[in-house]
Amino acid sequence: MRKKLLYALFLIISILFLPQSTLAEPQKLHDGTKPPNYNIYKNVDYQVEFQYPKSWKPVTGYTPAKYEGTDGYFLISAVSGVGLNIDDVVKFNAYHKLQPFGSRPKIESLSISGQEARLILPSTDQDEHMHNEASLIIKYPSPVTINGDKYYYLIIYADQNHIYQIGNTVTFIHS
Repeated sequence: MRKKLLYALFLIISILFLPQSTLAEPQKLHDGTKPPNYNIYKNVDYQVEFQYPKSWKPVTGYTPAKYEGTDGYFLISAVSGVGLNIDDVVKFNAYHKLQPFGSRPKIESLSISGQEARLILPSTDQDEHMHNEASLIIKYPSPVTINGDKYYYLIIYADQNHIYQIGNTVTFIHS
């Protein structure tokens, strides 16, 4: 129950502080190379790394991380999901009573770094304060222990215009 309350608080905070983004066709990166205008975000605790636009800077006060720029943002999280399959975790996120992705989010099944994943894209009625937020939920190759708690799923929140770029570069690392 405590984790559900923390998650709800996290959603409310993200609603209040996410920047506006502009529409752009997502650029898909397939060859694993880092374009010169991208940096690599690496988090050993969450055992993940991926590329993000070089112009984005860390935002203080977010644990584990939020980066943003004038054209978008990302933040990462994890969910325990003990006893749940990925679709159960997605339903909890996509159809939360606060409707963070609008009333009719689109859900795509993906494989990211060889792992089962889902992409949640917002519907057209998403609240404007969510700033075009989309989400990637990826099953960890094996549970990750963070501060003594086990997590089975990584969540990356990003604006819809960058979620593909980020997702195409996700790699799981081992600490």
